[in-house]
Amino acid sequence: MNKILLTGATGFLGAFILDELLVNGYEVTIVKRYNSDLSRIQKYLDKIKIFEIKKLPLSSIFEQTSFDSVIHLACCYGRNYESDIEIINSNILFGLELVENAIKYNVSTFVNASSFLVDKPLGNHPLKPYILSKKQFSQWLNYYSNQIKVLNLKIEHVFGPNDSKSKFVPWLISQIKSGYFPISLNQGEELRDFIHVSDVANAFLFLLKHKLKDKQFHDFNIGSGTFLQIKEFVKLAEEINSELKSKNTIPYKLKRTNVLQKGKRGNTKINQLKELGWHPNCTIEQGILELLN
Repeated sequence: MNKILLTGATGFLGAFILDELLVNGYEVTIVKRYNSDLSRIQKYLDKIKIFEIKKLPLSSIFEQTSFDSVIHLACCYGRNYESDIEIINSNILFGLELVENAIKYNVSTFVNASSFLVDKPLGNHPLKPYILSKKQFSQWLNYYSNQIKVLNLKIEHVFGPNDSKSKFVPWLISQIKSGYFPISLNQGEELRDFIHVSDVANAFLFLLKHKLKDKQFHDFNIGSGTFLQIKEFVKLAEEINSELKSKNTIPYKLKRTNVLQKGKRGNTKINQLKELGWHPNCTIEQGILELLN
């Protein structure tokens, strides 16, 4: 049985990846903080091993179990007013301790969850310290990749059920459900590749199983490959909600002619993933419909 060490399992994406791992027969040990909210993974607690950081040094978990792969999702966005030092400790130093132990104890693969934002100009983005830390950690992983196989997965705009209510898509859905629409956006012309969280989890497992070269840095964007303006995503969600309220029994379909646009940013990386044989299963419409229901 393949043994996986998973960080960030209690988070939005982490819970979906944990489910995908268990369904595929992996033996999973998770690393968590003492105060982590376990609500998303409550039904899995009797199927996994749990390691609480700070109670024991991180090296002790590698001494106890021989892992085949590490999947590193844990991070700090800075949305709760964490200091830059806290973000660096979480997103760089903890990750470096993790990868150094993985190398020391002969783990074959290190999978890192990064973000499409690292390829964009930093500018005055409100998450600038987070983006900078993720970019720098990816550079460190590239440095270490002559000692361990690294999968650096830059995730596009992921959405789906059980996400934090403070994020854009959950906020939008709550506004629409409450009747506060049409939503007015001052800008909203930025292109985003919206991808369902289940497809992201599936892509992680697909690449974990795929026979990529050992001791090399493999860099992928995970997305659908189709880009949509934020304001058009809002319009689409409002239209689907109207369809639901009209009790239309015909499955919702959208004429994509003027709404969806082909991606110009990061498309090559996404195509690389598709060329390996992976394809998303959930459309934007299906994902929105799931949230509205």
